Amino acid sequence: TKGDIVGTTCVMEGFTEAGVYTATITAENGAGSTTGNTVDITVMDDVTVKFFDTISNEEISTDIVHYGESANAPKNPVQQGHTFSKWDAAFENVTENITVNTVYDKNSYTVKFIDSFTNKVLKKQPLKYGDNATPPEVEVPDGYELTGWSESIENVSADMSVYTVYKW
Repeated sequence: TKGDIVGTTCVMEGFTEAGVYTATITAENGAGSTTGNTVDITVMDDVTVKFFDTISNEEISTDIVHYGESANAPKNPVQQGHTFSKWDAAFENVTENITVNTVYDKNSYTVKFIDSFTNKVLKKQPLKYGDNATPPEVEVPDGYELTGWSESIENVSADMSVYTVYKW
């Protein structure tokens, strides 16, 4: 007599469509006796994982994986004024078609308001990408009129220093 066959793997081909298949496994021992067992084998469809960029509103990539396996994320995307933070859903052990979206953090910037006569910093304002800065109250020198600031303070996209602009 021979002992049990441990760790045996059987590759079954031909299961191309999802469904439940029945297979009979028959074994014969050294004395010529046979025994059989019937088992059900469930075959699942592959699943699709789409990676989507929430800023550009475009699909970055698609990964088709076997049921229950993990998808491969694309390279972290880059968007102006934002830093990639994470994907919004897990894509390990995938058992259904899913879309995974980017999550970004807005970059932070500082606007310094500076008096062009005194070179004194009047205000430092922290902002997020795309925000508008709010100028401070300014003591205007006698004989002058404040006409504005040296640069636009709307839709901020970088650290910046802006200066008062006066006219006589």
